[in-house]
Amino acid sequence: MPAVIIGDIDTGLNYATNSQVWINQGEIPKGLPIKDVDGDLVITFKDLNAPYYYNAPYVRDSNGNGVIDGQDLLADTRWANGVDDDQNGYLDDLVGWNFVYGTNDATDINGHGTWIASIISQSAGPSTYIVPIQIIGNFPSGAWSQAVDYFTALAKAAKARGGGERYIATNNPYSGNVPDWSAEMTALSNAARADILFLAGAGNDPTVDNDITAKYPANLSSYRLAGADCVISVTAIDGSGAISGNFGRYAVDIAAQGGSTSAAVAYATGAVAAYALKWPGATAQQIRSTLFASAVPTAQSVGKTASGGVLDQATFLNKTPALTPTGATMLGTYKGETLTGTSDDDLFVGHPDGATGRLASNEVDTLTGGAGNDMFVVGSSYELGGRTDFAVITDFAAGDKIGVAGAVADYEVRDASARGASGAGVYRKSDGELVAIVQGKSAGQISAADFIGTR
Repeated sequence: MPAVIIGDIDTGLNYATNSQVWINQGEIPKGLPIKDVDGDLVITFKDLNAPYYYNAPYVRDSNGNGVIDGQDLLADTRWANGVDDDQNGYLDDLVGWNFVYGTNDATDINGHGTWIASIISQSAGPSTYIVPIQIIGNFPSGAWSQAVDYFTALAKAAKARGGGERYIATNNPYSGNVPDWSAEMTALSNAARADILFLAGAGNDPTVDNDITAKYPANLSSYRLAGADCVISVTAIDGSGAISGNFGRYAVDIAAQGGSTSAAVAYATGAVAAYALKWPGATAQQIRSTLFASAVPTAQSVGKTASGGVLDQATFLNKTPALTPTGATMLGTYKGETLTGTSDDDLFVGHPDGATGRLASNEVDTLTGGAGNDMFVVGSSYELGGRTDFAVITDFAAGDKIGVAGAVADYEVRDASARGASGAGVYRKSDGELVAIVQGKSAGQISAADFIGTR
């Protein structure tokens, strides 16, 4: 069974408190005959601390705490030898990387990353190892995209050398806004192509709907650039089962225990790792789909997340991997873009505007569903009190639906023409706001049965 590797993109990690800290197999000096004591095909701190002194001649307890840990390797010139052994551009990155200071020491600065890593380890089990990747947790940051790319490069290197480990996901508990996310989108897309998932915190405010007020990076999607979405947006539930973080019928995927989204994301990441261990043949997309399909519906979570449910790890682990999904979920990420679906059932949501944190402001998005029963979400994303922001649906057909915020009765359909588009216009009655134009259809061809409301 291959070991599973998780990237903890956070404030770093206290090396001495977690025996599941990852060791970069490509950086282990060739001259040290380290023994894989437990036979799991990777060298870990369990091997370095094994009894009978298998590896004792090749390690040194430099900090005198009674165990061999990451700080000991960094202080030992036999290990930190000043050579970029794996030639990845990060010198002696034996136990992670610090993108704040550009060093190989990712020691935790405030305990948050260590706490998160402990939750992941407990949830995932003993064959999961954590790569500490320190960016402090601020967003936006140039370091964020670098951190994701770093983990993706490690995954590719391990695959190339036929290593005994699988790099399955990064854990990203932070949230914020960013004016230009092109680097982040590229990093996400590269991760998706490398079969890596990206679990992100939806935010800690239960009054905020992420369908309307975007939270990054949870509101991002890699589908448009990579053909697959690696993002899993996680919110939290409290002890009573109530949603205690941001919600979103379309933009937030699933809820998990923890009280805060930081803990909730960690529990979900650990569950993903545990699933990858139990079902080693499952692809990242299969794991993502199975996670959503296994979510347990609750009164508090239905309508608040895309899956409509809460993570139950036992249910998730016992569910056979889903077939590779063919329909797409498309969360737009650029102003005035064109989103084109697949031949199956797709979901389209207008893009998060980086300048305001609002969805689809001052723009026209063009949505093309293709075959299948598609859902075009327009009623929450385009309501900003003007005619300059709306969706153009180019191929609405039988079986497709238009999603609107509030009740279907709050909207009316009449013929419309705006900014070069014409067809059946969807208007909010209260203020005459145009939210969509359905091209190729007249007002008389669109009925209430074509809509789904949030209440």
